[in-house]
Amino acid sequence: MNHIDEHIIELYVLSAKEVQVQTDEIEQHLRECFSCASYAEQLKALYEEAEKNFLQQPELELKQVSALVKAEQEQIFTELPVRYEPENLQLTRWEKVKHFTRKRRKPLAYSSTTLSMLAMVMMLNNYYFKSDKPDSVRLDDASQSMIVMNRANDELWRKTWFGETGLVNSEVTYNISFSTVADLNNDGKKEIISIIPKLFEVNEPKNILSIFDEKGNVVMKNQLGHEVTHRGTHYPVHFETRGLIVGDFGNNGQQEIIVGLFHWNSPYCLLRLNRYGETIGEYWHYGHFWGVHSYDIDDDGNNEIVLCGINDNERKSILVVLDPEKIVGRTESSVNPGFGYRISNAEKHYMMFPRNELDSIYDLKPRVWKIMNYDKKYLNVELGSNDNYKYAMGATLTKNLNVVNVIPYDYTKQLYRSLLNEGKLQIPESTFVVTYIEGVRYWDGKEWKKEPVRVQLSLP
Repeated sequence: MNHIDEHIIELYVLSAKEVQVQTDEIEQHLRECFSCASYAEQLKALYEEAEKNFLQQPELELKQVSALVKAEQEQIFTELPVRYEPENLQLTRWEKVKHFTRKRRKPLAYSSTTLSMLAMVMMLNNYYFKSDKPDSVRLDDASQSMIVMNRANDELWRKTWFGETGLVNSEVTYNISFSTVADLNNDGKKEIISIIPKLFEVNEPKNILSIFDEKGNVVMKNQLGHEVTHRGTHYPVHFETRGLIVGDFGNNGQQEIIVGLFHWNSPYCLLRLNRYGETIGEYWHYGHFWGVHSYDIDDDGNNEIVLCGINDNERKSILVVLDPEKIVGRTESSVNPGFGYRISNAEKHYMMFPRNELDSIYDLKPRVWKIMNYDKKYLNVELGSNDNYKYAMGATLTKNLNVVNVIPYDYTKQLYRSLLNEGKLQIPESTFVVTYIEGVRYWDGKEWKKEPVRVQLSLP
């Protein structure tokens, strides 16, 4: 697939008039090309962050001056070196600018005026945003530390965990968080909320929710989950946390905490907690969710919870949309009940992808890994297998979860072609995607439909 020129993508992100006639063509390409879509998202985030920083600067009183001669704008051309940068590199805000430009591996042109303006903004940023107030958290696998930083990305304090590895990779792989910063009490003081395993001692369970004040003092520490039974099989309290979101999900001005909790076997629970870590509601499902996201899918001004994972009864990939305000008490999915709890009325959408030929040949457990990006019109999701990414595909969905396209990654195409040549597959590559999309089904509360529908339940 040919890629759009990077300058054209930048003009599109900036809504420049030079590319207005190409808008439909560019948007169609971005839906089909995950590389260009990712680049556009990075650019958009970079410009939004720059604008946010600029607007937060105090107004300066400037004196008007007149110049008799227009200054010559010297052009400085810089050839950026080609070098390897790990995709999950943890960077400060202004390091991201350097890292971002290095990754493009193409010559960039700057005017001396632009460079001067950037330098001034960075200087003002460092001056005005020095603070002892927490603003963000990042994880460092090398030192096994949760690092709390202020708005200038200076380290305020850190908390070391014990023995758990790969947390940064999990955040990148599933596009989730293990820690975040929020003003839970609406008192102007931010707390640090964390579900990092083994944050206090090496032998503690992996299902702990912790809340710290801005100085690093422990405000709350709570073990999550309880034993359950599903269709006659008992599951003890062997849970791990994965996925953390904080927001006003009750639409009452109060901050709440959403935590994903998966059992070592198939049971999974999405917990809705109040600001004190007390349980408001539980949504139980037989099959794990890896991606836990929050988006306004229905354009009603309220964020839904979007879950990416697997239905273990069917061994199929799924994407589920929940209304968090309706996660109250102990409830379970209407698709695979068996925990003995009340059927949840929080399910808005329940989408299931079919098993494909690769799943059958290798006896894989496919799943939707994560939502890669969401641009208010489309969701780009990543699907794959449980066996070390034996295969992976990208899919573009509309907001009502209709499948626009599915694009197997290059190594997946190579695997498919090799199996065709060996005679292990019969379906031609050209019809693989068509057949896969035709197999997608949507749950309406009673039965599966071929067209996108909402879950409609008649509950007492």
